[in-house]
Amino acid sequence: MGDIVELKEGIIKALDTLESSIQSINKKEYSQRPKLIRRCENQAADIATKIESFDLEILYLDKKQADPYKVDLKQIQTRLAKVKTDLEFKKKERESEGTL
Repeated sequence: MGDIVELKEGIIKALDTLESSIQSINKKEYSQRPKLIRRCENQAADIATKIESFDLEILYLDKKQADPYKVDLKQIQTRLAKVKTDLEFKKKERESEGTL
């Protein structure tokens, strides 16, 4: 049971870090932005893999134990989707800046 809690906390911390990185993209020098965007995309992919692991861990729990974690899973998935949307916006913004 402790593993699943640590996994959840790790995912939340990784999402916090990713959100901060995305917010700092426009503060970086223009030439550094593509590198930072790629790094953020890699972080998002890593988080998605951790979320899959979290989902699998939930499957091993009985229904009563799993229910609260299912709520957490849904919140984490929604948060990752929002972060990916923000990242895609930054990426499109960067691409449009290059065409001006």
